[in-house]
Amino acid sequence: MFLRGRGLLDRKTAFLAVFIQTGSVALASSMLRLNRGAHYNWIKTDPAYAARFEASKRTDRKSTRLNS
Repeated sequence: MFLRGRGLLDRKTAFLAVFIQTGSVALASSMLRLNRGAHYNWIKTDPAYAARFEASKRTDRKSTRLNS
């Protein structure tokens, strides 16, 4: 897994990147092998992450979808 040995900031950034692609907290968590609760904990404890997550929800997913 590409997150092994990386810091928490990298995990948060990776989560948001996958969330932007999928639009799903559950799917992003699963794809990154993170407990979904980690995301909700980050929202409660990290105001900068919470703001980035809110901004990511407004991203135009049509223009950022991964080509399958």
